Amino acid sequence: MLEKNSLDKETLDKVREIDGFPIGDDEDIINLSDPPYYTAYPNPGIKDFIKEFGHPYDSNMDDYHREPFTVDVSEGKNDPIYNAHSYQTKIPPNAILPHILHYTVPGDVVFDGFCGSGMVGVATAACKNLDSEFKKTLELNNKIEFGQRSSILSDISTIATSSSYIHNKKINQNIFYNDAIQILEKLEEEYGWMFETQHMIDNIPQFKIDITGKKIPHKGKIRFTVWSDIFSCPECSEELVLWEIIYDKNGNPKKQFECNMCKKNLVRKDLIRVWGSVISKITSEMIKVPKQIPVLIKYSIGSHFKVLNKTPDLEDLKVIKKYSEYEIVNWYPINEIPKGDKTKEPRNLNLNYVYQIFTKRNLLCLSFVFKKIMEIDSSEKSSLLAWFTSSHSRLHKFNTYLRQHNRHVGPLPGTLYISSTQAEISPMYFLKQKLKDFNKINHTSQQIILSTQSNTNLTNIPSSSIDYIFTDP
Repeated sequence: MLEKNSLDKETLDKVREIDGFPIGDDEDIINLSDPPYYTAYPNPGIKDFIKEFGHPYDSNMDDYHREPFTVDVSEGKNDPIYNAHSYQTKIPPNAILPHILHYTVPGDVVFDGFCGSGMVGVATAACKNLDSEFKKTLELNNKIEFGQRSSILSDISTIATSSSYIHNKKINQNIFYNDAIQILEKLEEEYGWMFETQHMIDNIPQFKIDITGKKIPHKGKIRFTVWSDIFSCPECSEELVLWEIIYDKNGNPKKQFECNMCKKNLVRKDLIRVWGSVISKITSEMIKVPKQIPVLIKYSIGSHFKVLNKTPDLEDLKVIKKYSEYEIVNWYPINEIPKGDKTKEPRNLNLNYVYQIFTKRNLLCLSFVFKKIMEIDSSEKSSLLAWFTSSHSRLHKFNTYLRQHNRHVGPLPGTLYISSTQAEISPMYFLKQKLKDFNKINHTSQQIILSTQSNTNLTNIPSSSIDYIFTDP
């Protein structure tokens, strides 16, 4: 079987002409791979995998017959492995499992050529060790055989196959958890002060006594901060904080509202956006960006689960000014956001580069965490990177705060919409939450191999070797 340290340009040349071979440096392609189980290029180890785990087809012994699967399948999205890392069109593995059990028997090889996040592999592995309650449910509807199946997963996207690899690889939970906690502790030491806020009760600052008997401010840990865009009145040019004028007492957006200064009745489309300015990290030129101010802080005290509210005070504004002047010394992405139908929203706000969809505070933290992961000598580095990238789905500017529901929601599906009342979630808080999700993952024994290639050329998969093809329409 192919080993990672045996990979070189000559090895890649053998499969380079297969459709779907990725565009990139050979060194990066090799570093991303973990052969023979996962390759970021067409996997040459599939033939050996089938020899080991498959069984030859014999037409004389073929008595296979299955009635169409007609049972309704309804599964929620509470599975730990489903929640660990987001991916478009991701399906809970328990929704796939009944199909595999119905159409296959132990020892069969399942192929998914559009594997996405790899949930077919997770479902295939689960055929051997099923949750007892779920097993009873399946037994009521089908005459099925429980036991190990093997799976071959493939996709033309390296994002998909690397995601599939993470979802299907076995994680040494002790090593992974300890390494992640070590990184979080370093993050707290470096940037914890940016997410501290004075605890207030009825707008009165609270204090506590430290171990020396000294009275010190009682600080809470910020979970997220709500930012409001600023607009101006078309009549008198008064600057208006959208948060302060557009909502009724129940937090619902009003159809009409009035200017604080001239009292003119306005609707949202009447408002004129107010712009601030920053220096571009790419061109070193001054560019316009939407002017915003923080309007709400949600925080917690100690280990208490209860979330408290406060309006940002003078000390909070001082902290914001302090980190705003920091230079980001660690690597972060400066790729340009491409022009397209779905990218108009950020580009219309002069957010033309990837780094601009993160706040300065979050970008500082994310670049720091990435640096620490890349520096760490760990057998679970790939799992740490997956934990890191899993946080990106909620640490950007696409989160919206719904005042009427007193909570934030993630990005609108299929869009890059940026709300005028954004929720900036703390990386320290969110990474800890994602760590809990990853810690719940319990991989079962599995036989799986991953390949990155197009379905237009599957010459590295022997003929008559696949027992069941699962395709998610």
